[in-house]
Amino acid sequence: MGNIDQPITEAGADEKLLHEVVDSDGGEKALRESEEKFSKVFHAAPAILAFTAMADGRFIEVNEAFERAFGYLAEEVIGRTSLELDIWADPADRAGMVKTLNEGGKVRDCEVNFRDKAGKILVGLYSAEIVEIKGEQYLLSLVNDVTERKRTEERLQESEERYRRIVETSREGILSLDREARITYVNRQMADMLGQRGGEMVGRPFLAFVDDSALCEVSAGMERRQKGVREQYETVLLRAGGEKIWVSISATPIMGGDGEFIGSFAMISDISERKQAAAEIEVLNTNLAARASELEIANEELEAFSSMVSHDLRKPLTAISGYSQLILELCGANLDRECRSYLQEVLNGTFRMNQLIDTLLNFSQRSRTELRREEVDLSEMAQTVISELRLTEPQRRVSWTIAEGVVVNGDAGLLRAVLDNLLGNAWKYTARNEEAVIEFGVSECRGQPACFVRDNGVGFDMAHKDRLFSPFQRLQNAGEFEGTGIGLATVQRIVQRHGGQVWAEGETGKGATFYFTLG
Repeated sequence: MGNIDQPITEAGADEKLLHEVVDSDGGEKALRESEEKFSKVFHAAPAILAFTAMADGRFIEVNEAFERAFGYLAEEVIGRTSLELDIWADPADRAGMVKTLNEGGKVRDCEVNFRDKAGKILVGLYSAEIVEIKGEQYLLSLVNDVTERKRTEERLQESEERYRRIVETSREGILSLDREARITYVNRQMADMLGQRGGEMVGRPFLAFVDDSALCEVSAGMERRQKGVREQYETVLLRAGGEKIWVSISATPIMGGDGEFIGSFAMISDISERKQAAAEIEVLNTNLAARASELEIANEELEAFSSMVSHDLRKPLTAISGYSQLILELCGANLDRECRSYLQEVLNGTFRMNQLIDTLLNFSQRSRTELRREEVDLSEMAQTVISELRLTEPQRRVSWTIAEGVVVNGDAGLLRAVLDNLLGNAWKYTARNEEAVIEFGVSECRGQPACFVRDNGVGFDMAHKDRLFSPFQRLQNAGEFEGTGIGLATVQRIVQRHGGQVWAEGETGKGATFYFTLG
């Protein structure tokens, strides 16, 4: 081994130089490899990366993610500043970042709005750090593009706000419960329904607002909810102060991702008014049933009365009439004129009494007979009635107007009684006219077609119109005309049985018009 202090020979010097050259080439190669690795990582990184000079703010390098996000090519950016490119949506944000960097040297995840080449806003989480290379300061910036996430969050927030408004303004009470049936949310309507403040209800057990009479039923329902059962039921809740209200509850279980029960959701409607109305209807139905029973008894009594009228009254009436007739025939020659007139009045009275009995029986029967609806030509029926009336007094001058084609659906027999009475009254109450005018037709009244019978007879005072259709209530001056006072009452009863209405208009001395509709 030689001395370590021996001078280096010329050959040794050449060998040392060779080693220095080899070491230098190897370092440059390693440096190039390192730069290549950095460049590949820099350009392939998914985050937006930019390298700028601190001295003048000009871009030294940007990666591919920067190009994609901002829409610029690298050559359009390198050598220019962010201010020249108008990348910062708000220049004040940039100024704030520069101040922070100068004070602390780095920035981490600050939310900033940027502007791309097309002018669209890009939201990013901005991080930056000052690095020093060969005595020069540079800024390495990193941006995570969160634009879509922000838009999703905004849409979600808008959706939540929209549904929150819907829930808060809903006319239904809405609440949610946790797995222990404690209230986690109530809307305004639910709190108002119970006379409570929403914030005071949260955290309390729902059962605290259930009436004692319904506790078992509601608790059983909550147990079914834990098994995933959805149901709707009615129960009684308690308002502040102890007032009870009926509610309808639609309850839905909330299950976690693993199928585990985590709570429930309910929509609640106050049905107290409906329940009260139902109770009132039930009372009305009970009363109606009692009334129907009373009417049935009354009908039975009416039938018994009709039978009595038909048989028991007619028998003595027939005897009176028969014996009076016999006295006139056997003893008439021996009686003076006054006695014969008395007997004649007795006979006339029995005739009128028989007529009244027939009228009452007919009136009673028409209220009980079953309606047999069919198509009825009222025009043809009116012509028949008029023809029969003409035969009774052929000498009278009467002008008739009968509308053609008046066809209705109803009971032909009962409708014939209606026309008999109305046209018969028109015939009767125009008897004193030199020329009577009677019309049958159809007109629009009270929003629907109505049949009418009009005449130019004695008429009536409208102040008495409500009495016209009552049994035995006759028109003024009725004493001068024949009749029992039951005809218009019969008309009203028949029309009402058809589901229609009947009314009259008139003026004393100027005639009358009777209208009727059929349901």
